[in-house]
Amino acid sequence: MNGFGKRLKVLREQGSLTTDQMAEQIGFTKSVIWSYEMEKKEPSVRHIMRIAEFFDVSIDYLLKGTKLKRTINLQHKNDMKNHTLIVDNIVLSNEEIADAVAFIKAKRLLKEAEF
Repeated sequence: MNGFGKRLKVLREQGSLTTDQMAEQIGFTKSVIWSYEMEKKEPSVRHIMRIAEFFDVSIDYLLKGTKLKRTINLQHKNDMKNHTLIVDNIVLSNEEIADAVAFIKAKRLLKEAEF
């Protein structure tokens, strides 16, 4: 699994987690995490799935480093439950998101009317 360990370590460090903290939070032993990061041991499919879910990344990213584009439907609040939109270091409210969506829709309609 070329690169899996490096990607795992980067994700852990980006989350400001020690191997002990990650082990406790994900339910693995510290030695398992260490062996994955050092690429001494290949993770099981079940472990890959748990790691992907824990870090909210795709399995494809963990295995191949491929970053997939995620689609977020701004009209459905459930699609936004795990995400925060920020403009000028201020979190957008649901009302601001709705206003932005309405503006985009209106702009598209006007553009279509020009043709």
